[in-house]
Amino acid sequence: MKVSLVFNDLNDDRINEQDMVYENYSAPIPNVKEVICLGGINYIIHDRYFMYFKNLDVDLQIVFRCKDSSE
Repeated sequence: MKVSLVFNDLNDDRINEQDMVYENYSAPIPNVKEVICLGGINYIIHDRYFMYFKNLDVDLQIVFRCKDSSE
């Protein structure tokens, strides 16, 4: 299964600069209210969406909406 991870801020602007696409992804998926670090900045997961695709480049895209933890 090919998985794409997308990290957006609360305005749905993309945070991660590079595409994060993984084949046979098996790492834990962050839950709501967990803290992650992207580019040296800590973010809190506000919500997340799972989108499953058929006949596209990826099978699953997970969109995380994040808030800067310093705000």
